[in-house]
Amino acid sequence: MDKKNTHHAMLLLNKVSAAFLACLLWSTVSLANTPIDKIAAVVNNDVIMASEIATRSRLLRATSKKAARLSPAQLKVEALDNLILEKLQLQQAKERGIEIDSVRLNKTLEKIAARNRMSLGQFRQALQREGMDYKSYREQVRNRLIMDALRQRQVDKRISVSKQEIKDLIVSQSSTINKGVQYNLQHILVSAPNGTSIAQVNAAKKRAERLRKKIISSGNFDAVAKASSDNNAAKNGGHLGWQAAEKLPVSFNRVLSLLDVGAISDVVRDPSGFHILKLLGKRGGKQQGKGLITKAHVRHILIKVDKNRSDAQAKQEITKIRQKIEAGAKFEDLARQYSEDPGSKTNGGDLGWTSENALVPQFARVMKQQQVKTISAPFKTQFGWHILEVLEKRQTDSTPEKLKLKAQEFLGQRKLEEEYEAWLQRLKGQAYIEYRMPLGNNIRLK
Repeated sequence: MDKKNTHHAMLLLNKVSAAFLACLLWSTVSLANTPIDKIAAVVNNDVIMASEIATRSRLLRATSKKAARLSPAQLKVEALDNLILEKLQLQQAKERGIEIDSVRLNKTLEKIAARNRMSLGQFRQALQREGMDYKSYREQVRNRLIMDALRQRQVDKRISVSKQEIKDLIVSQSSTINKGVQYNLQHILVSAPNGTSIAQVNAAKKRAERLRKKIISSGNFDAVAKASSDNNAAKNGGHLGWQAAEKLPVSFNRVLSLLDVGAISDVVRDPSGFHILKLLGKRGGKQQGKGLITKAHVRHILIKVDKNRSDAQAKQEITKIRQKIEAGAKFEDLARQYSEDPGSKTNGGDLGWTSENALVPQFARVMKQQQVKTISAPFKTQFGWHILEVLEKRQTDSTPEKLKLKAQEFLGQRKLEEEYEAWLQRLKGQAYIEYRMPLGNNIRLK
């Protein structure tokens, strides 16, 4: 290369170097003026950035009453803990292949917008006015749906509420439930006051249980009360008339809060002895205006539709079974032989006393319309083809059923929250979590 060309090349290189240095200097100045995002925590193989804590803090502040009362430092702690538990659940969900598609996500967002009386577009604009990024909010909703699905798999299936737990809860609240209520009662007393010997108490209990069985088998409370009750109402067949719940013994109120009109109580113990109650009527208080529901003593036979039996074949089989009953075969024998309902098969198809609210609509409709001591025509539900027989039927107050459902929901939700929290803490305890930065005011999670 000649001297002229060499000189030209050196000038060009100097210009390029100057331009590069200028760009580098500009970039350095620009970065100096831009906050650098930092890793706040490591959660297994994932990280939580300081910017995520800031975003989650704003979301919590806008959506949580609890968060609104926290100081900025406390809010950061809450946001970070929230993010850690979320990361852990999303990691678990990914391992189990749990995903939420865009169709379900969009429907959920539309429901959220509708609850706020907005279209999805209006809701998006409202979020933006509050300083929240819609895409971030959308992903947060997706994550929530994923975590709900995970919880259902890992926690919900473990939750069960027993009949005794439901009864105990309602009994514990009986004074509130029965406030302002009046009961029309029949009553039998087998005397065994405090101070009676153990042998006499046991004998009185056995006598009361025998009397209750006699009432159930004979259906004649009046006669049993007149012949055997130890109280002053015996001569009137045990009739006490209308009684205010507040004036009745606590032991009576506990039983009556769950007793259907027309039903006989279990034997009730209190300081005066052993009691048997029949509830003839109920009025006033929260019971008023609740309406009546049909309860029936029912038995049924079920033939399922599956891969080995078509709908037409199942209907044909149940029709043949009904024809055998009409020809003289015993319902309970055929139920034990043919029914595919494992819960009632061994009991001859007997479902016991069942309310219409506890049944699928098709079954409830047939049960309500069917005459006592008659066999229904074959009918179909989601479980298959049925025939049923109504052994007894009565109209009863719906309140006890509603109380049981509310108690079950309350207990189920409480157990779910407790088990879910315990599961989250187990998940957190098994994870690798490293905190990389303080959160302000010398607060650091450990």
